Formats: sequence, structure tokens, C-alpha cells
Amino acid sequence: MAAVEAYLNGQASAHPELAEHFSEMLDLYERRLWHQLTLKLEECIAMPAFQTGELLIQLYHSFVTDFEHKISPLKLGHIAVAVGGRYGDRAAAAAFMDTVTPDPWTPKPWALKL
Repeated sequence: MAAVEAYLNGQASAHPELAEHFSEMLDLYERRLWHQLTLKLEECIAMPAFQTGELLIQLYHSFVTDFEHKISPLKLGHIAVAVGGRYGDRAAAAAFMDTVTPDPWTPKPWALKL
């Protein structure tokens, strides 16, 4: 939790125009409001200010990975596609998507064994 807080506070000071969004994400994270945090992430991903440089890539690796297992798989896929689009190299984007999306052929631990 301390690493997430440090990252979001650092981004808020590095990007003063986005500080309000980073502080709201931190508040939702601390209160463990995962659905509202996911909606806020989707809102931020759609903003042109978040589309600059590697901000989305860093946001994913430093923040989203901490709670990605609590996000709806559909929403996580939507976020991952937006982040994957920010990679300059297609091979790096494909490698990133492979780490995010599970292999559909891998048996699930809850699957019924026949």
C-alpha cells in the first residue's frame, strides 16, 4: 500500500494538471472501492492528458497490477487494450497483453473435473 501511495503522490506532483485524478484514485484505493476505482481508471484512460508518453504504461505496472485481480475481467481487458496501445513496439505490446490476459485453455481451479 505504501508503494502505491508513493507512486500516486509522485505522479500527482509530476503532473499537477492531473493531481486531482491521482488523489481521487488514491482515495478510492485506500477505501477499497474497486468498482468506483475501475470507473475512475476508465475515465482517466479516455482523457488525452493520460495518453502522453508512457503515463498509462507506468500507471498500469505501478498501480493497477496491485489490485487487478479485484477488477472485472472485462474491465481489465478494456484497460489493458488502452495500455497496450501506448507501446511503441508491437512485440512489446503483444508481450504485455500475454501477461494480462489469461490463456483460455488453461484449466481453472474451480472447473469441474469429469
